[in-house]
Amino acid sequence: MNEKKLMYLQTENDSINIYLHSPKGGADNFMKYTLRHFTVPFSDGGTYQNQNVWRLFELYSYKKTDDVFKKELNYPIVNGGEWECAIRIKDTPDFHGGYHGYENTLSACFVADGEEIICSRPCKIQAEKFECILKSEIYRQGTENETIAEHIKHYVFENGKVVLHQEILWKQEVTVLYSYLMMFPIRRTSDDTPSGEVISDRISINDNSRIYDIEKTGHNTEVSNKAVPTRNVKYAKIWGRKSGICAEISINCDFLPTNSFVVQNNNVYNKLYFSYAGDGIGHKVMPEDIWAIDTEYEIYRNKISCKSE
Repeated sequence: MNEKKLMYLQTENDSINIYLHSPKGGADNFMKYTLRHFTVPFSDGGTYQNQNVWRLFELYSYKKTDDVFKKELNYPIVNGGEWECAIRIKDTPDFHGGYHGYENTLSACFVADGEEIICSRPCKIQAEKFECILKSEIYRQGTENETIAEHIKHYVFENGKVVLHQEILWKQEVTVLYSYLMMFPIRRTSDDTPSGEVISDRISINDNSRIYDIEKTGHNTEVSNKAVPTRNVKYAKIWGRKSGICAEISINCDFLPTNSFVVQNNNVYNKLYFSYAGDGIGHKVMPEDIWAIDTEYEIYRNKISCKSE
C-alpha cells in the first residue's frame, strides 16, 4: 500500500464514500465521509423542497485491517444534517440552502489526484487528494427560480483533513438574519438519549485554555448561550472523553461585526454553528457583494489522545 495515499474512494450512483485517515487518529482508524446527491422537486412553495444539492451526510468511524474496512462504532458520529449552508433571510419562513432546499446545482466536478471521475460509474480508487467543485444557485424561498445568490463549494480531502472553500455571490438586496456557513452536527450520544453512549462532551475554542462541559442536554455555557454572542471563533475542538472521537475545526474568513458561534444544546446533538453575519437582527447585503469562507475539518478517533482531556 502507498502510505501517502491513505484515502479510499468508493463511488455509487448519487454518492461518494471517502475513507480518510488522519495522522492524529490510531494507525488503523479511518473516518468515512459521504458526499450524497439529494433532490426534492419544487411543489407548493413550502419548506424543504426545490432542492438539488450535493452535501456531506453522516460520518462513521472505521477500522481497517489489511484491505477490509469495518465499523468501529455501529452508529453515525454525525447526524445527517447540514454542514455547509443555511441562510435565513428576513420575511421568509425558513432557511435557504442545502438540507433546507431552494438550492439548485448547476455543475459538479469530481477529481481524484488530478483526474476527473464520473461518480455515476461504480468504482473504487485509492488516492492522495480528492476534490469536489460545485456551483449552484440559491432561490428565494417560495419561488421556483428567483435567484438571490450564487454559491460555490470546493471540497478538498487530503492529509487527513477536509477543507471546504465557499463563496456566496449575492444577486439581490436582502437582509440576512443568520448565515450559517460552517456547521458540524456531531451527536451528543449514540442514540440521542441520555442513556446512550457519549460521543461528545467537551469543547474548547480559539487559544483559550478553558474547557466547556457540554455533556448534558440544555447545557448553559458561554458558547451555548445566544444571548451573549461568541464572536470571531477561528478554531474549535470538540471531543468525547470516553469515545475518543475528536474534531478540530478551523475557520478562516473576514469576520464581520455580527458574526457569531454557538453550540446547540438540545437532546439530539452538540451541533456547532458559525454565522457569517446577521445576529438575528439583520445584515444588509447588496447585489455583487461576495462572502468567502474556508473551513478545515480534521476528525479522528484516538482514545489515547482524548482520554486525559
